[in-house]
Formats: sequence, structure tokens, C-alpha cells
Amino acid sequence: MRAVVVVVMSGLFLVGGGAAWAGEVSVKDGRFVDGSGRQVTLHGVNIIEKHRDLGYVSWHGPQEFAQMRLWGFNCIRLGMTWAAIEPQCGKYDEDFLDRLAQRVRWARDNGIWVVLDMHQDLWGEAPPINGDGAPEWATIHDDKPHTDAEGGPWSQAYWTSERVQTAFDNFWANRPGPDGVGIQDRFARAWQHVAQRFNDEPAVIGYDLFNEPFIGSDALKALEVVVAELENEPDFKAISTPSDLLAAVAGKPNLYEKLLKAAAPVFQKFETEKLQPMYERVAAAIREVDTDGLLFLEPSISSNMGIPSVLAAIKDPAGKRYPLQAYGAHAYDVVTDTEEVSRPDERRLELIFSRIDKHANRLDMPLWIGEWGAFYGQPETMNAARLAMGHLEKIQAGDAYWDFQRGLEKTVYFPLLARPYAPAIAGRLRSCRSDWDTGTFRCEWTECADAAADAAADAGAETRIFLPEGWYGDGYAIELTPAGSACTFEPVSEGAKAGWLVIPRSAPGAARTVTIKRRS
Repeated sequence: MRAVVVVVMSGLFLVGGGAAWAGEVSVKDGRFVDGSGRQVTLHGVNIIEKHRDLGYVSWHGPQEFAQMRLWGFNCIRLGMTWAAIEPQCGKYDEDFLDRLAQRVRWARDNGIWVVLDMHQDLWGEAPPINGDGAPEWATIHDDKPHTDAEGGPWSQAYWTSERVQTAFDNFWANRPGPDGVGIQDRFARAWQHVAQRFNDEPAVIGYDLFNEPFIGSDALKALEVVVAELENEPDFKAISTPSDLLAAVAGKPNLYEKLLKAAAPVFQKFETEKLQPMYERVAAAIREVDTDGLLFLEPSISSNMGIPSVLAAIKDPAGKRYPLQAYGAHAYDVVTDTEEVSRPDERRLELIFSRIDKHANRLDMPLWIGEWGAFYGQPETMNAARLAMGHLEKIQAGDAYWDFQRGLEKTVYFPLLARPYAPAIAGRLRSCRSDWDTGTFRCEWTECADAAADAAADAGAETRIFLPEGWYGDGYAIELTPAGSACTFEPVSEGAKAGWLVIPRSAPGAARTVTIKRRS
């Protein structure tokens, strides 16, 4: 069939604002799918408050959740910490969980799915570490000294602090806590308590089991291996901190890949021998109370920088793979949290994103980049955001930007967060690419061809493309092939210029393309 070209001005071809709730999310054939079998792309942002003196609940209220809907976000990664959940050993803070549930309700009211994230940075909040995550009673540090991250990014303390490393070592070893129960067992019970609380909440689609798992003191072994294997490389400099790493690899992509290759066996052994068993312990606890929530698996923090993960799918105690798992990796270049954040290396980013994508395919799991960005409003980061977004689109990954800080909508890179994308495809997504400079968005997919999909189509399961106001508020042109039935525009709310382009089904198995261009 010929393509149809339709020029649409915002405010025309309107149908009533859609129902707020979007329905369930599941996993099928390595993809996220909704209750109608459509392929879903999860796109949103991180929300968290890590500090005790602020009550562990973020500043975002109903207005911010309504804003996220207006921006097209259909999911959030809602952070919480073990210290907030279980401030005293064996005693859960129901008041905190009530406040967390309030934010989940605000998300549901705006058609936003929630992934609950068990967050940590530098293990926990016990002084003098003053990180976030584990409560003080679960911080077993054997009186090791703490050396802070002076003169470098906060994450440098992972490598400089024996106290942080020892706390992780004792967690991986499941050392007994104050009541004689292993602290990893306690962690699993805390997760079970959270899952039981939110099991019947339709907005909560899953659980991100552990933020950026750190290897512990074996990180120093990885550094030793790297130095031993690369010390004869031209221009190689010894590495003991992230700052040293950045200095060593600047302008040397081949050296960077050699460094990752040298360190990989140590981190991969950690994933197999320590991280994997912890995930299986936690998953078993969650599955006792919730059989439907998605389990989001994060690899070792080393995967953030491009070391290949060997994490496997989680199995139940009988050795059978749990259904409903997703790969929740993070992607950050080594310039993150430094003064060089606006100048990531394109080759390093390509390596990081491609390795994450390959591992998700090996796992046969949908991919969700649970963190990327961390630009914190810096003014020269548009190109950095553009590079990252290009890779997200290339590998067809869902994403959650880090993070929703005040004034997010005023940042230079905001148009790349509130961008056009395909939240629901009635078939199999093949590609989606956007170009802010030209105002062009192009999406290709193959219509479903099975009987179940046809039945879903009869129930109104059309393809939906989000059109943000910042891109198309002054109008746009559509090129759709095959033409099929006329498209409609469904505003986010009455009078809104942002909304969804609703594309009815075409012939089963048809290859379809839609191109949307900003009105000039």
C-alpha cells in the first residue's frame, strides 16, 4: 500500500484523554509486554531520597507525578533503602512504607509503572562512611579504617575505604547480625516484607534487587591483576582510584579495553560465587509472597564501565529458572561524577552499551537501563546526553534517567528525556530513532500475526507513539506505511499539546513504518 502523509496540528484529531492506568507488564520472548500482548518500552526517571533526616521519602508530590505523565514517562525507578525499611534489626518501619505507598498511588493515578529499587551507595549510612543503604546494625566492618574520597568522585571511597570493603565482604559471607541471623538472610526477609506489602498494588511491576553490587575487598585483587598485566604497556600508569583510571585511559581506547579484559575474571568470579547466590536467596523470599512481580537483576558495578557480566538467570531452589526476569544494568562512562562528565568517550560508550545488550540477549531477558546520565543540570551536557540516547535507541532498551532533581525541565538535555518514543507496539519493534535537531522521529515494527494478537486488536490494542509538546507542540507531519486506518491523537489531558499518536492495526505480519516530522 502507498504511504499516507497526514499533517496534524496540535489540538486536531483529538480523542478523549486516555484512562490513567496502563495495565500490567509481563515478560514474553525477551520483551516487556502489556496485558494485550503489545511490546512495551519502559521510559522514565529515578526518584529517591536517601537521607534519614529527610525521612527517606523524596520531595516529589502529585504535581511532579502529573508532570512526568505530561513528559511521557511511563515508569519510575522508585528508590528505597534497607535502613529506611528495617531501621532496627527485625523491626520494619511501616510509616516509611506508608509514605512510599503514597508515591506509588500518585504514580498509578498518572498511568506510571513503578520498579522498587533497593538502593545503596558505599554500603550504608553508619558513620564515618555516611553512605546510604544498609542500616548501622547490619554494617559489620571489623573496625577497619575508613578513608574518604578526597580529591575525587564520591565513588572513589569504594576503592579507598577498607571499612566499606569489609562491610561488603561480611554481607557476601552472610555474617550473623546482632540477633544471630545472617545479615544477607535479614536482607532477603526485608525484601519479602516489601514485596508482601506491594503484592496487590498494580502499579508496582517489579523489584530491582540490589543497586550496583560492589565486590568488596577483592576489588584490590582486580587492581593488582591489572597492574601486573599492563605495567609494560606504553604510557600505562598505576591505578588505585577512579581518578587514576580516568587519567590512565584518556585518549587510549585500546588500553581501556585491555584494562577491562585484565580485570574481568575477578569481577566475573564475584558474580558467579557471591552475587548469584544472594540473588537466588532474595528471589526465593520474594516468590513466597509474590509470584507475578518482575525480578530486575543488576550485574556487578564493574559492568557499568564495560566489563562483561556473566550473571545468569535466577533459578528456584529446585534448579528451575524463575519466569518474569529482566536485566537492569546501568551505563556510565568513567567521566561520570567528574568535571569531565560533559565529554564522554564515544568508543567507550559504544563498548559499554553493546556489551550490556549482548548479555541481555544471552539471558533472553528484556533490557532496562535503570540508570544513565547523572548530568545534574550541567550546562554543556547536551552532546553527552545525545550520545547516550543514541545508544539507548540503537539497542532498543528501556531506561530510567538518573535522576529527577528540581529544575529538570529547564536543563539543556531535557528535550532528550521528554522525547518521542514507542511505549506500546502492537507487534515486534524493529527500530526507533529520534533527532532533536531536525525534529524527526522514525519507528519501524512488524504487526503481530497470531490469533491472540488479533483478538487483542479487536479490543483496541493499537500501537501508541508518544509525542512531546517540546518537539511537536506547534504541529507535525506523519508518514505512515502501510496507510491503514486514520491515526488519532490522544492528549495527555484536556487541552494538552503532548499526547499519544494512536495507530490502528494493519494486516497481520505487515512491516510498518511511521515517520513524524516537526512542522517547519
